[in-house]
Amino acid sequence: MRRDVEGDLTRALRAAFDTTPRLAPDFPEAVRRRRRQRRRRRAGVFGVFGALLAFTAAGVATVQPAGDTVADSGQAPDVRTMWPEAIVTLPPLLPGKQTYTVDAALGAGLYLAQPTDGATVLLDANTGRTRRLGGDFPRPQANGYEITERHIVWSAPAGDGLNVYAQARDGSGEAFDLGHLPDTDVSVTETGGVFHAVASTKHGNNWSLRMYRLAAGAEPVPVPGGDGHVLVDGPWAVRGLPQPGAANRLPLTWGPNPSLARVLTEPRTAPAYWNVNTGQRVTPAVRAPILSCTAAACIGHDDGVLVSWNADGTHEIRAAGVPLDPRDRADVFFSSTGRFAQVATRTPRESTATVTGNHVWDRATGELATVRGQMSYDVIDLGTEGGRVVLDLTRVVS
Repeated sequence: MRRDVEGDLTRALRAAFDTTPRLAPDFPEAVRRRRRQRRRRRAGVFGVFGALLAFTAAGVATVQPAGDTVADSGQAPDVRTMWPEAIVTLPPLLPGKQTYTVDAALGAGLYLAQPTDGATVLLDANTGRTRRLGGDFPRPQANGYEITERHIVWSAPAGDGLNVYAQARDGSGEAFDLGHLPDTDVSVTETGGVFHAVASTKHGNNWSLRMYRLAAGAEPVPVPGGDGHVLVDGPWAVRGLPQPGAANRLPLTWGPNPSLARVLTEPRTAPAYWNVNTGQRVTPAVRAPILSCTAAACIGHDDGVLVSWNADGTHEIRAAGVPLDPRDRADVFFSSTGRFAQVATRTPRESTATVTGNHVWDRATGELATVRGQMSYDVIDLGTEGGRVVLDLTRVVS
């Protein structure tokens, strides 16, 4: 089940490497490793939503007066100091003495945990107990699920394609079947209890993209005009394969076999979003060279300053002291509500990279904090300190 833009980045880079000399022998494998690490981060509402990118400011300019600078990375405290109410210590091991990672904060002390060996479970921080998903259906495999508005969704191979299943996010009730899709990969979102899926199958170097509406106990229904689109943010879709290096799956601006130089340096542009429920179309305003966008907000970079703004161009805030060399790459991840964004910058050295900055930014207050770890769904796993310690963004006091 495709969870984020890393899979699309991998496919585009493979095509590029088929037609151009390789610059770093281990780079494609590094992308594949990152894809395995990141698949868990794709949520039905925009979250995690992040991806490898090469930054360039060419052809993009700030079009309105700059907003207030409300934070400075040089003075940013650690997340433990900034949001102590959101620091949670979980059991060091799951039952059976298994190590694990925390892949999602679901609210009310409930977390999605991935054991080192075994199926995904729900972990209740209040009791330390775990619950398995799935009922009589095949349970989600490692990294094989998605978190939507109200459910956890996963797929399992069946016949000539995939069967799609869902269960309430708190693990209550029975899992149910959302139908069969004759494809090899599927991504599911949910808005207002309505499920949409984009199913894809590879044909040579190309991928077919078909959009469906799903419902329990019913056959999948094709969405008129939906083929060729990718769901990126709840009901919001963009046309075409996501552009490598964009946390919001920006559409490709080149053909199926681009040069490697274009893959890594093409300027990012604001996408045109289509709401598959209402038909509404939105193109975010551009206030600075874009790093990433959702249908509601964007984050950019302007001469050492991070810039955040709403899609309509309002509520611009800035964070100073975040240098980004043209060779740098940045990861941008949004929380499910879009309030928080993690921005990590790296200077690549062939197949490796040196981390130059890693911050969590509260777009509502402008507060900026340093962090070690990477955002999953509303949670950042901070490692083990007498237990497994996480930053639970659902606990931040407004």
